[in-house]
Amino acid sequence: MQRLNLYMPINIRVVLVWADVWTNSNPVDITSNSDTTLWNFLNWRKTLLKDHPHDNAHLLTGVVFENNVVGKAFKGTMCSYDFSGGVDMEHSDQAAFVAATIAHEMGHNFGMEHDIDEVECRCPAKSCIMSPSTGIIRPTFWSECSMRALQHSFSRGVDYCLRNSPTSVFGGARCGNGIVEVGEECDCGTPSSCINKCCNPVTCQLAEAAVCASGECCDLNTCQMLPATTICRQATNECDLPEYCDGHMEHCPADFFVQDGHKCPNHVNDFCYNGYCGSRDAQCQYIWGPTGRNAAPVCYDLNLYGSISGNCGFLHETNRFVPCHKKYVFFFF
Repeated sequence: MQRLNLYMPINIRVVLVWADVWTNSNPVDITSNSDTTLWNFLNWRKTLLKDHPHDNAHLLTGVVFENNVVGKAFKGTMCSYDFSGGVDMEHSDQAAFVAATIAHEMGHNFGMEHDIDEVECRCPAKSCIMSPSTGIIRPTFWSECSMRALQHSFSRGVDYCLRNSPTSVFGGARCGNGIVEVGEECDCGTPSSCINKCCNPVTCQLAEAAVCASGECCDLNTCQMLPATTICRQATNECDLPEYCDGHMEHCPADFFVQDGHKCPNHVNDFCYNGYCGSRDAQCQYIWGPTGRNAAPVCYDLNLYGSISGNCGFLHETNRFVPCHKKYVFFFF
């Protein structure tokens, strides 16, 4: 719950969907080198996704990392198949401090950087969660730098896997875990953390006169449904469509988009597919921002050689980059 509480102020709910305690042996090699341990863990994590679907995973270890490192994670990799995770050292006997470290490393996954400039970042406390080091102070706030980085990451679609709710949680169903389960009308967390007046946190039933307590189409000020035709999900790109509340359900309808095969409105030579424009310019802008542009064909030819500068993947078994077949040369960059 500590980590959940740290993310609640920025409207992110962390739900534990699976945990594995290694008591007899470690399935991955954990060393004092945090970089090596991170790579080993992330490679092992990929083997879990089929049986234990999840958005992000972190390894908590008692091994002491070198160079005073207490955690390590890649930046901006939330939701990615290869790199959505981190490693964290159990550096304190107080769970709250370790939870802050996990939240910090997860912040890197969300695209946040360290709070270096105190004036620009404007932390409301002596130190914030993304401070390079916190000393004896347990951070509980996010700085303005962290908020801007999070907004930028979300604008690039880093959160694409976070838009659904888990169907089950680790430890089984119970009132107070933040997930609406069988027999519950709502679940806003524990009584000490619930800030939703529409839900009774003790019974997980709707408050008196409330007709809803969650969802994009529920007005949490009045606990009533928003009017029909209220936009609950904006179109995110030229091949996406906005969704509207229907006046009866608290949740936004399923995400709809322009039918596959229709021309992109802003790129008439390209076509929509699965809600996105097939334009290479658009894909570059989606990843790198509005200044992104498609490269010259000669740049894609680098993918034929299978090097760090151009490839179709990396095989950890052989420690080599994979060269692309000619017909797949435009698939990677």
